[in-house]
Amino acid sequence: MKGLPLLVGKLREAEVRLSQGASVAEVVRALAISEVRYYRWRKQYGGVRVEQAKRLVEVERENARLRKAAFWMLAVVDEYTRERPAIVVNRKLDSTYMLETLGELFVNRGPPEHIRSVNGPEFCAKAVKNRLGRLQVKTLLILSRTDKARP
Repeated sequence: MKGLPLLVGKLREAEVRLSQGASVAEVVRALAISEVRYYRWRKQYGGVRVEQAKRLVEVERENARLRKAAFWMLAVVDEYTRERPAIVVNRKLDSTYMLETLGELFVNRGPPEHIRSVNGPEFCAKAVKNRLGRLQVKTLLILSRTDKARP
């Protein structure tokens, strides 16, 4: 970000020289940059003030960080009505979060006869199995392809 004021300054200088009738080749030679770099900078930062360019770089960094972050999703679907009473997205879904979400659904809709789920650690946790067992809710696991291949 240290070079952003310099970069934006060079773009402003290029705009002034171009408005005075200089060619792009003359401008990039005077600024000691390549024509490709000039067009790339103009596309990305053309017409932007220094503060706006800094904010743009910060947002791009944040977006790159978020793209690398893993998100987990709990989608609860009623198999009979195909209604989705809960869709929860979080960076981490553990058994306590799972129990909290299912508990709210059981209070509002009553406990179901069974729950069909993937064979994930949050569903296989002892706390989840014990709570569902006390509520007389049966569990049905959906096996993945790798689980099906195992004897």
